[in-house]
Amino acid sequence: MKHRFIIPALLLVFIWGILSSLAGNPDAIIQKHIEAHGGQARWDAIRSISMKGKFSTFSVRNDFETIISKDGGFYHRFFIGHQEVFEGDDGKLAWTIDPWQGFTFPRRINAAEKNAFDQKAVLASPFFDYKAKGHRVEYVGEDNLDGVDLYVLRLVRSNGLQEHWYLDQETYLA
Repeated sequence: MKHRFIIPALLLVFIWGILSSLAGNPDAIIQKHIEAHGGQARWDAIRSISMKGKFSTFSVRNDFETIISKDGGFYHRFFIGHQEVFEGDDGKLAWTIDPWQGFTFPRRINAAEKNAFDQKAVLASPFFDYKAKGHRVEYVGEDNLDGVDLYVLRLVRSNGLQEHWYLDQETYLA
């Protein structure tokens, strides 16, 4: 009779051990996140991504084009309403042409815009090679949103800016 309870109890302890090994361990969570994106090796083989499609703003549907390179460069062409906007960054010099804001000519972006451009230039996830980029990740805890259990991580970028990321505990995707 005692043996009937030992196996389920051991199984429960084993499962609890696996789950608790992820809790509080951002590197284990990030590893699962990277695997959910296809794995580090596959992303290491990619040099750039090009996307084209349709995008709606202010009830106007227009084309968009995005090119992101592994070295942090990117190019975006999209519309805000009927105004065509261009953004570019080679990793050193970033610029925009944004008639929506009154700039019908190329202009260099300011520091606040550069932070946004750096986020747009991420190939897949900021967690790929985050230590090499000078970023830090901290485990904040767990949350539940609309019935979805989430891990909460704080990403501190090399420039000091912080973001909170909510990763699904089942898929490890944001």
